Amino acid sequence: MHSPQHVVAEALIGASREDLEGASIVSVLPQPLASILSDRVQRVIRTRQSERFEVGAPDGRHLAVTVFPVSVGAAALIRNVTESHVLRRSMEEGEALQQAVRIHTRASAIKLDARARVETVDDAFPSWSGFSSADLGGHRLVDLVTAAQRRECAETIECVLREGQPRVMELTLLGKRGDEVEGTLALSAILTDFAAHGAFALFVPASAAGDSQAAVRTAM
Repeated sequence: MHSPQHVVAEALIGASREDLEGASIVSVLPQPLASILSDRVQRVIRTRQSERFEVGAPDGRHLAVTVFPVSVGAAALIRNVTESHVLRRSMEEGEALQQAVRIHTRASAIKLDARARVETVDDAFPSWSGFSSADLGGHRLVDLVTAAQRRECAETIECVLREGQPRVMELTLLGKRGDEVEGTLALSAILTDFAAHGAFALFVPASAAGDSQAAVRTAM
């Protein structure tokens, strides 16, 4: 096996073409890429079937490798897919977070549009507020806040949408039956190309936080 003679490969490995000529893959590529690639090359030569795998590099990059048969053995196409890997991990982590929110019996997620109007609420929100997504769609979130706190809430939401920075505030939301629910509202902007086109709000009623703390103390 010999190292590929290509300027991109030279940059990947960090050596010149002259240094790479005649060298084996295992001796010039970083681990664990070298060992995995060597094994896959041998397998492709034997089976004449292409194979693909992904692996992390020591410098933090994430590489996608396709090994395919050629007339004299096998060749490898190595692509830097770090950005897409990071994006995929972020999406997976975001989905995990949403699942954690959904199983919390009282924490509620609210999606806002760029004008701070409610787009959707999760299944937990109606259970204690009495409001469904159909009730709130197109209405401002601040309309659910007690009159004394509406200005502060509006300014906080505006700051999140303008600056793209998360914020947390203590406030009281009004239920459909006129009851008041104290709690914590956490806001995070939904960013696309560094511009906010909406936000996610997580509201945790104070009683839910107290129940969680009591459960922790009991477990201890």
